[in-house]
Amino acid sequence: MKRNTESVREFLRARGVAFELRTFEASTHSAGASAAQLGIPLEQVVKTLCFVADDRPILVLCPGPNRVSMKKLRAITNCRKLPTARPEQIEEWTGFAVGGVNPFFDNDAISVYCDPLVLEQERVWFGAGGPNALVGLDARVLPDIVQLQVVDVRE
Repeated sequence: MKRNTESVREFLRARGVAFELRTFEASTHSAGASAAQLGIPLEQVVKTLCFVADDRPILVLCPGPNRVSMKKLRAITNCRKLPTARPEQIEEWTGFAVGGVNPFFDNDAISVYCDPLVLEQERVWFGAGGPNALVGLDARVLPDIVQLQVVDVRE
């Protein structure tokens, strides 16, 4: 299923979440570009990264300035192989194209791992289904609307 900015809006509205959805002329493809567009600290931008844990897709929510520790993630997922998903896999599994991926969709088949630093921010911003769209919301609502496993995944 193809997903977009409107599907993000519908997902959040259906769960009664207060959010702000913004679109920009320039790309918000990276965490740095997103923070610059919004004029906010990089810590408030959440990267939604997709990996293949052996043969199953997983999403990792990581604070903008941080990198995922593959060693920690391998231990958490108990897998041997853990490559980054290819763009076509990401789109097939999440419905979103690279640059707009977020955890705001119904899919129990994909485990979502969230670094605890994400939840320490008051407000966080995610890609919102398009190359120049961002959605901001209170980080505290994430565990209520997305099935998360909160684990330290940072290097």
